Amino acid sequence: MTADVLPPDPPVPASDVPSDALAADLLLALTHDLRSPLATVIHAAELLAGGRLAPDGPEWRRALALLTESAGDLQRTNEDLLLLERVVRAEEHVALPIDEIDVAEVARSAQAATRARDREVDLDGASVSARVNRTLLRHLFEALLDNAALHTGPADRIGVEARRQGDRLLLVVWDSGPGVAASDRETVFLPFRRGSVTAGDGVGVGLHLVARFAAALGGRAWVEDGPEGGARFCVDLAIAP
Repeated sequence: MTADVLPPDPPVPASDVPSDALAADLLLALTHDLRSPLATVIHAAELLAGGRLAPDGPEWRRALALLTESAGDLQRTNEDLLLLERVVRAEEHVALPIDEIDVAEVARSAQAATRARDREVDLDGASVSARVNRTLLRHLFEALLDNAALHTGPADRIGVEARRQGDRLLLVVWDSGPGVAASDRETVFLPFRRGSVTAGDGVGVGLHLVARFAAALGGRAWVEDGPEGGARFCVDLAIAP
């Protein structure tokens, strides 16, 4: 982990894109959250409405359970999107619900929704509990893990670390890839900017959302070199007592 003394505040990412444009790209980046449960709802509804399943039989009950579960997933995703839109558009602090969370569990859940889903992510250093908003923390991890997987190869390592420091929580998503060029570190969190070292696609909004989410959680984000190469994306957050 980094030293106990955090580095000086980095430049604050400028919101140089209209909020409507940023909100549109946010929705574009997150539509995948709706695809899987929506497809399951349609499939289950077709099975139940098709008349091919015996009422109250095992396949009928399985289809009904899928429909119920996926409808709940859609409702939660819709609530998440509404919260994220409020954070992106907010000019003042947004009051957020506080959850008792395990950082490693949230990171593991986030990994499943990213390009890192099939990668081995080291979570040994992330077994920390804290009181913070679960939704924003999960989406923060999604963006950082997706970024790590996007800019590294299959042989590179990815990991998550967490440490409490009084009423602060320090999170780090690290990788052993090519790292972030020094010339990119002041702009990498700006919207629609991508580093000079890249290995994939993307609209360039993910890291900007990390900065926005960190600010909404009373913190900030920055990137630094790893001790053995690669990048360390760090987020310092306020946590509830």
